[in-house]
Amino acid sequence: INSTEGVLFVEMAALSNDITARTIGLSDGTTNNRVVLRYADTSNRVQGFIQVGGATNGNIFNTSYTITNFLKVAYKWKAGDFALWINGTEVATSADATSFGAGVLTQMQFNDGDGAGNEYFGKVKQLQVYDTALGGSPYDATLSDARLAALTS
Repeated sequence: INSTEGVLFVEMAALSNDITARTIGLSDGTTNNRVVLRYADTSNRVQGFIQVGGATNGNIFNTSYTITNFLKVAYKWKAGDFALWINGTEVATSADATSFGAGVLTQMQFNDGDGAGNEYFGKVKQLQVYDTALGGSPYDATLSDARLAALTS
């Protein structure tokens, strides 16, 4: 998994809107270094963020969607360029300057990243991880903003 930048994409739906956090993420096996995409512990909140050495960066969210409906959600991380896409629309951004060094992320988990806590209880149709956040060719494995819009539409 490329740690310095990438996109975590999930087509998912919560089983209920019961104000519990449900997390899908990439990590190093701890909660200190991770990429998180989740339904947060606030009604209908879709949230993405990273933690680098325990410090939260790129923390962005939106509460305009019904989480019990299937949503196509993508979280893009790259130093200075974080974005949350939902159903074809870029709904939030952050220009935080911090990201990971190379080789940090090694695991994908349906919980907080450490094997426990905030397990993802819900439905998932698709789960994809992209190595880079930007790309020019429509045939390579990278994602430009136009391709993120198409992916989440």
